[in-house]
Amino acid sequence: MLLDFDFAAPGRPLWDLVRTASMCVPLKPPELAATTGRADLDPFVRVAVLVDAYGLSEVDRSVFVDVLAEVRESGKRFVDRHVAAGEPGFVEMWSVHGGEERRDLDDRWFGANRARLADTVARR
Repeated sequence: MLLDFDFAAPGRPLWDLVRTASMCVPLKPPELAATTGRADLDPFVRVAVLVDAYGLSEVDRSVFVDVLAEVRESGKRFVDRHVAAGEPGFVEMWSVHGGEERRDLDDRWFGANRARLADTVARR
């Protein structure tokens, strides 16, 4: 079981597992994973270990990557709202961490690896 205290609220367990995978595996291009010292870790091996250890059902495995896409879009909308509102912490984070260029890099990696992630998660 995972405990998620980030914006704590009732939610779907799969959503929390996907967020954990996104941040902790991480499901990011090596350039972005390098910022947390994880550029040399294989995200496909690590996500497989995570979903296997969690005991993810076949049904949840089949939608994992779709939920990941949903989580990614939700996160982008959240950040965009706060940056557009001029909230200092979000504006600084956006600027310091590469803003649109970083997002584009991350989106390209996800697009290029979406099918491989789905195959990896679907395997038992």
